[in-house]
Amino acid sequence: VGTVNTIDLPPVGSALVAGKIGWHLGVGDASIPMISPVAGEVVQINPEVLGNPSLLADEPYGRGWLMKVRPPSKRNVVRPLMSGRGATDWIAGVTARLKARIAQQEKGMVLADGGLPVRGFARALSPDNWVELVSELLQTNERKLEG
Repeated sequence: VGTVNTIDLPPVGSALVAGKIGWHLGVGDASIPMISPVAGEVVQINPEVLGNPSLLADEPYGRGWLMKVRPPSKRNVVRPLMSGRGATDWIAGVTARLKARIAQQEKGMVLADGGLPVRGFARALSPDNWVELVSELLQTNERKLEG
C-alpha cells in the first residue's frame, strides 16, 4: 500500500469479529479497512507504531506489531488463518494478478521518461481504481470466516 501515515486501532477492551473490519490504515487521503483474521478482545495496542506508522513497513515482525488479541477459545483461532501451501499459493496468485493489472494500467510517466520511483505505486492510480485494487488484493471486504 505504500507509506502508511496513520493507523486507527480499536481501543483496549474492544471486541474484534473474525471476517469483519477490525482497524484502518491511512495511506495519503485514503483509509484502508483491514479485516480481522481472528475474533477476540483487544488486550494491548502498540503505542510506538501509532506514533511512528513507518514501523509497520520497516519492522512488521518486530517493533511494527499492531495489537494483541485474546481469543475466546484457542481451539478455533488458527484454523481460518492462511499458512503453508495455502498462504504461498495466495501470495503467488495476488502477485500474478498485480503484475497483470500493472501491465494493463496506464502507467503515466515512467523512470525512462523522467518519472521518479515511488513507494506504493497505487498512489498513482485514480481513487476508484485504488480502492478496487486494495479490496481485491488485500481482501478488505468483510466476509464470513469459518471457525
